[in-house]
Amino acid sequence: MDRDINITDAFLELFKESLIGKNAKGIVHNMNSPLQVLSMHIELLAMDLKAIQLQIEEEGLTSNAISQAGDRLRQIDEIISRINNLVKLVGDRVNQSENQQEDTPIILNQIINEMVEFWKSDLFFKHKVHLDLKLPEASPVILSKESLLKDALDGLFFSCIEKLKENETPALRVELNGESGGEIGIFLRPQGSRFSQEEIKDAMEQNHSETSLLTKRPASLGLILAKNKAKGLFATLLIEPEQLAIIFPPKD
Repeated sequence: MDRDINITDAFLELFKESLIGKNAKGIVHNMNSPLQVLSMHIELLAMDLKAIQLQIEEEGLTSNAISQAGDRLRQIDEIISRINNLVKLVGDRVNQSENQQEDTPIILNQIINEMVEFWKSDLFFKHKVHLDLKLPEASPVILSKESLLKDALDGLFFSCIEKLKENETPALRVELNGESGGEIGIFLRPQGSRFSQEEIKDAMEQNHSETSLLTKRPASLGLILAKNKAKGLFATLLIEPEQLAIIFPPKD
């Protein structure tokens, strides 16, 4: 029994790391376009600077030339910020702390936005899935383990995306309900797709053998990962045919 439990933990840890690696590949792909635009703007800026030099030599510098070069620099700065954000996004996940014992304040709006951006590195999710994101104006804050929450949400996002691949018009609603100090729920609802009873049963199993894990459907693996990580959050993991959720109880 202990051996099966250890195998389950090891398998799910490898599965979690594979999701990060899969999305890291997508993030590198997403960096390609801004890098090309950055290269173009640098070439144009070099031309602007050369034109400014000629103006200085021939007729004196005009305000229009300065403004144009300044606009180009601002565009370059915006692109570099975008690239830095993409690098930080995957870097934070790769370098995520192994110490999952300490609770820290978590701004849930920020975490959910980060998860959405991270999963947009999945090209199917980015280009094919219509996302309906509903976050409260004032973000709830909880005290919990951020790394475990991200791992659990990775499992839920992955499962939803896998189910949506079966849908001709894939759409996902992500909703955050509640206020700081009260009950708070993070809901993922794949529109037009339902989790099967078999997938729900897989997630609810207490122990998994090495053989059974290797034969699970992809959506089931995501649910099993979420269940495994949610245990350390002291939150309720809701798995229903039409929705998935992590629900935090009211603060005592």
